[in-house]
Amino acid sequence: MRHDAEIGEKYISAFPYLRKWINECNCCHEKGYNPDMPEHVGGKYSLAADYIRKNFKPLQLNSDGLCPHCESILKGEKPQIINDEPKIQKRIRHKTKSIIVSDEQITAFKTMGNVISYESFIEGINNGTIQKIEFEIKDYAHYKKCVIRRRNDFIDILLTKDGSENVGFFRTFKENYKLFKIKGATYTLKQVWNKVIISQVIIKE
Repeated sequence: MRHDAEIGEKYISAFPYLRKWINECNCCHEKGYNPDMPEHVGGKYSLAADYIRKNFKPLQLNSDGLCPHCESILKGEKPQIINDEPKIQKRIRHKTKSIIVSDEQITAFKTMGNVISYESFIEGINNGTIQKIEFEIKDYAHYKKCVIRRRNDFIDILLTKDGSENVGFFRTFKENYKLFKIKGATYTLKQVWNKVIISQVIIKE
């Protein structure tokens, strides 16, 4: 079946109540309908669900809001290949200029807040899949441009411009280390993760 996402988007814009059945990947912004969408939406005799299925492909998202292809990249798995090029790369080039693709890495700029779970980040930075993230701590200007990056066996944590709170770990991220000083108390990354807003992620394929 030929899908026409442009027509589908116009239809959803005309009937906003149907948008809840449209999934959008937080990384590549691919759109598709929720596979759990019932046979009929908007009434037993409504054709809305049929129209959505006609113009959108099914798209399942994981708990982080990522499509299967982006999830496979994050986990370090080989993405699906189409015409000798990973589908994720072709989609990213087509969908947005804010995502830059090279042969060795995918740099994903995210403007919608944190779309990576803490557990996924720890796994990625420890196994080398995630090479670097840039982020800020919401509502706390002191941590406006933080960087965690991996350099071979070393993990650098760069939290402030003056370098006074920079830390380095060997091979494994120390989850119990209290990195952040906020309002007289110190916190681990996990404790402030709900306030982390990621601006850049570099993933090594």
